[in-house]
Amino acid sequence: MRILLGVWKSSEKRRSRSPVRPALEGLEGRMLLSVTAGDRVVRVHPAAAGSAATSGGPIVDTGQVPFQVQITPANIPNAPALQSAVEAQWRGKWLFLGGRTNGLHGFGPGQDFPPEYQNKAIIVIDPRSGRVWSRPWSDSKLSQAAIDALTSTNQESLQQGKKLFVVGGYGVNSATNLSTTFDTLTAINLPGLMRTVIHGGNIAAQVRQTQDPRLQVTGGQMAALGRRDYLVMGQSFLGDYSTATPPPYIQKYTDTIASFRIVDNRRRLGITNYTATTDAINFHRRDFMMSPVILPNRQPAIEAYGGVFTPDNSAYRQPITIHRNGRITVSPYQQYFSQYTSPQIPIYDARTRAMNTIFLGGISLYNYFPATGKIQEDPEIPFINTITDLVQSPSGVDQEYVMPVQLPGLMGAGAQYMPAARMPHFANGVIKLKAIRRPTTIGYMYGGILAQQANFGNSTATGAVLRVTLVPKPVQG
Repeated sequence: MRILLGVWKSSEKRRSRSPVRPALEGLEGRMLLSVTAGDRVVRVHPAAAGSAATSGGPIVDTGQVPFQVQITPANIPNAPALQSAVEAQWRGKWLFLGGRTNGLHGFGPGQDFPPEYQNKAIIVIDPRSGRVWSRPWSDSKLSQAAIDALTSTNQESLQQGKKLFVVGGYGVNSATNLSTTFDTLTAINLPGLMRTVIHGGNIAAQVRQTQDPRLQVTGGQMAALGRRDYLVMGQSFLGDYSTATPPPYIQKYTDTIASFRIVDNRRRLGITNYTATTDAINFHRRDFMMSPVILPNRQPAIEAYGGVFTPDNSAYRQPITIHRNGRITVSPYQQYFSQYTSPQIPIYDARTRAMNTIFLGGISLYNYFPATGKIQEDPEIPFINTITDLVQSPSGVDQEYVMPVQLPGLMGAGAQYMPAARMPHFANGVIKLKAIRRPTTIGYMYGGILAQQANFGNSTATGAVLRVTLVPKPVQG
């Protein structure tokens, strides 16, 4: 069951009448709003057996999930340490830009996003050969303003065939030497840019850029659905992170799911037919996850998971679904694991009409302890190594399963998931489980933040590449 939101839709012509009222907030997004209705907190409980499936609480998988997941290292030793980057792929090779080369940012009185740790290179990786190529943006003839935007972190991106569109991001404006959220839209000729990194050539010829204040977003997500392109939630952060009082920055969550059409031709780069759906309670999120899904009615959709920060400085738990017709609904389910940006793998089981979304580690409101079988809430929102599967049944009921395998470290936050080439999938990228009959590499997890301990430890960016293998279980009967 999904709950339809009663929200205000403002067209491009009536944007000035939109009731969006982003608040000035503290460092971690405290806001004086009522807690989302129906939010339920379970402090500590044992991992439930299969009989608890109707309760909505998480279950440790003992055979209910129709596949197993295996995690093994991939042999790409020269992959650079990188987190929160833009990713794309073309003909089996991967491209990365932006992001950062250090670990979790600090919360002190100084510069918590040091410019020297911005990734200022374009990176191409061939997972088949293990080769890595890199070329700095400074080799291009692009303006410094264009380079500033492209080397920022937490940009939003959307790949449409050979084109990669990149929006926003948080980084340093070289002209002012101040941190900002960029309002740029960049169109990249993906195979052309990858070719210049590998073989040389004119980088600037592969890049076009424009500006639009409606795209001044970082920590959001982008996707295409039907004939619309979506820019989902996120924030605008102007200035440096700091604990100073009053804060030397302006933080505004967009509270918005925007849809439009990207126009990119020889005469114009921009967006048209802009529509914004606003909800200051449910859409007040950033640094969440978003993945394509197949709904119980077998229609494609987009689903957003997690995000931060709630009015009590915690993480959001109710998934949000964007339907093909533009309708937006909020699930009553309260997700336990992986509330902060981490990789997801969407898998649809046509035999049971169940939608499976696998989450690989990250940062989570709950943690699982295999030694005791306990699932425990941690208000500090720790790093985890837990892998979970969120399953939506044909009746629309959500159920979370803790998979028996774990990541080899406290990792996944800010990592990228790269689907394997030639995987059987629907048009929106959801894997077809029915077409996988033997152990199959379905993709790779690359980079992200590697934490020393769950809370209050040191962390670094990692260049680790992990192979994800799906092992289907025999079909009964």
